[in-house]
Amino acid sequence: MNKIKLKKNGFSMVEVLIALLLLGTVGLGFLAVLANSSSHTLNADVRATAESIARSQMEYVKAQPYDGSNPPVYLVDTTKFDATIWQITITGERLDPRGDGTGNDDGLQKITITVEYYRGGSWDDVVVLEGYKYTG
Repeated sequence: MNKIKLKKNGFSMVEVLIALLLLGTVGLGFLAVLANSSSHTLNADVRATAESIARSQMEYVKAQPYDGSNPPVYLVDTTKFDATIWQITITGERLDPRGDGTGNDDGLQKITITVEYYRGGSWDDVVVLEGYKYTG
């Protein structure tokens, strides 16, 4: 009598399920890393744009006539950004390098520009740039 030998070809259902579980776990890990990377890229882009806006606002303030009031007030150049997602605050402070009181302007002011980004229903500070305006 001839015995027929059955060869076991292929994979069992348990082996297939384990392989799918391993592939799914690796795939989810990859997607998590990709999502995290995208978030960091977006944050870097927002920060770079905010720095550019802050620098252009500082140049705009320096080009405006010197304001001798206390505190000095300077306008924001609203043509350089989208006001629905960016908010710019410019504050001026009279300095007193001679030590004779800020009542008489020594011609030196500290300018602070704060750039905020609208994210998730609130404004987040992105960049604070400080510079000086001088009139001789």
